[in-house]
Amino acid sequence: MDDNAGVGTERGVGTSSNGGGTSSDHDFTALEPTTLSVKVERLRRLYKADDYVHTVRRGEDGTFGLGLSEDNEIIAFYHEQNTDKLRLGDQVRSVGSVPLVREKLAVLLQRHFSACETVELHISRSSFVEEKVERSGEVFAALELRDRRGENLDEWTSELWELKTDAVWGTFWTVPIQPRTHTICVGLRESHLFSEPLIGCVEIPIASLAKETLDCRWYALRAEDAEHDSREIEGEILLTTRRFYSSASICPDRAAFSENDSDDDWEPSGPVTHESMPMAPIDEPADLAVDLPVTHGSRR
Repeated sequence: MDDNAGVGTERGVGTSSNGGGTSSDHDFTALEPTTLSVKVERLRRLYKADDYVHTVRRGEDGTFGLGLSEDNEIIAFYHEQNTDKLRLGDQVRSVGSVPLVREKLAVLLQRHFSACETVELHISRSSFVEEKVERSGEVFAALELRDRRGENLDEWTSELWELKTDAVWGTFWTVPIQPRTHTICVGLRESHLFSEPLIGCVEIPIASLAKETLDCRWYALRAEDAEHDSREIEGEILLTTRRFYSSASICPDRAAFSENDSDDDWEPSGPVTHESMPMAPIDEPADLAVDLPVTHGSRR
């Protein structure tokens, strides 16, 4: 469902069982979701590649003629219907707007596109003519909230992780959404002794994340200075996102914020930190005090 389709209903006056509206309903529905959850599930194909969208057609046998790996990489062609557009090694990421995550392409096609003669495949294709070189070493991820001008409103970083493209990472953040947030940016960086070079990042408009919906899909990692229409990518990242309403106990500052308040009045509430407090000295009774002999270390 289009995220904007329900705006009129959600911003309207809530109704009770007797047909009357309540101010509490109106106050709640007038607010945008207050909390964002982002989880980095996996990384893959961390090398230079190009992003394509190709329309493929069924052959005479009624299939698209594609043989795929467990990760939906094209490893064989069963007929020549689509060989002019696709190549061996192409990674299928989605079909139209439907993400392809953990299931096989054939299963997704059967469930959503069984009656379609043609479909759009979003793929990535390696830019290397010879053997591809995967990245290695320690990496970390960073989540940024940015406003319309691209200025950083807040940032959180993950722990260091030994890069593995065949394993689940699982690092995540659950953070309050500031009112001026327009875009979230997830970046992947290498960890070196004196530098932290960016491998690539993905920018996601906050409004594109459906409210109260858990979404999991592969995104292309792009260089920070990449042109908007550039095909070149640096790898792929699997993200699970959710934009939802939280209670006051989770986000007390934001729950009290309304549309009539100024953005300048909003101060983000970061994670609560707990510090150990020093213990008070214990007074021992004087009669229990014992004079210990002074010891001297041996001289060598």
